[in-house]
Amino acid sequence: MAVVTMKDRGDLRIPAEIRHRVGLHDGDRLLVEIRGNEVVLTPLPPKVPLDQLRGKYIDRVREHGPLTKEAVADAVVDAAIARVGERHDR
Repeated sequence: MAVVTMKDRGDLRIPAEIRHRVGLHDGDRLLVEIRGNEVVLTPLPPKVPLDQLRGKYIDRVREHGPLTKEAVADAVVDAAIARVGERHDR
């Protein structure tokens, strides 16, 4: 546990010990949630370069049609929220 101070633009500095403990690195994305009066930060999975995904989901596209940017963004957020829920079920 640590106490941090929020700067004028809402910036927070997460102490190195906590970053190392949860594996956070420069540029990592965090899901920010409000639970009651608490602000909860949850690391999101790293973005995968699109060239690594080429051809991986062709069967899905053939069955359901092409994905839109909005559908992909929604799916990422839904997966992150589901992951957070799994952590709380433990």
